[in-house]
Amino acid sequence: TLFILKLLLVISLAITGLKITKTGDPFNKDVSLRGGIAATVYTEKALTEEEIQTALAVPATIKTVGDITTGKQLGFIIEVSDLTEEQLKQVLSKKLGITIDQNNFSIETTSPKLSQAFYKQ
Repeated sequence: TLFILKLLLVISLAITGLKITKTGDPFNKDVSLRGGIAATVYTEKALTEEEIQTALAVPATIKTVGDITTGKQLGFIIEVSDLTEEQLKQVLSKKLGITIDQNNFSIETTSPKLSQAFYKQ
């Protein structure tokens, strides 16, 4: 059993080492830790996460927002670090055909400095 424990430790350290080598971090950080924007978009247009990801053309986390009782999709949340607010609005309006206004779009911005300070602690 001690051999198995040592083997598991070596495997886990190897996986962690490969992850650090590949990305520079031992784990995936979301927008709240690496900085970026989290936008909530309400739309009646039916879009899949794949369609949104393709339109963005940068890595992003996309979550659908829906009504639990009816199962109807109400919109989506996009978390992205590689776009500005204006770039995101352009993608949504031009590539996906969504009209953006203050009633259907809200955004939260996390600065990289704030997230770096949090990560160091």
